[in-house]
Amino acid sequence: MTKTSTGHKRLNLLQVYRGIAALLVVMFHLNEMSMERLNQVTFFNLFQAGWSGVDYFFVLSGFIMVYVH
Repeated sequence: MTKTSTGHKRLNLLQVYRGIAALLVVMFHLNEMSMERLNQVTFFNLFQAGWSGVDYFFVLSGFIMVYVH
C-alpha cells in the first residue's frame, strides 16, 4: 500500500487482481463466441468458468471502495 501525492491510498496488487478478473471474463466470452459461431473449442475450454471473474471483480471493487473511503 502506498499513498499518492494527493493523499489517496492505492492498493496496487488488488488492481492487478481486478485486471485478471476482467481478462477472465473476456476470455470466457471469446471461448463462448468461438463455440457458437465457429463450432470450435478454443483454449481447451480452459476459461469455461471465466464467468466467475465478474463476481470476483465486483467483490474486489467493493472492498477497494470501502477501504479507500
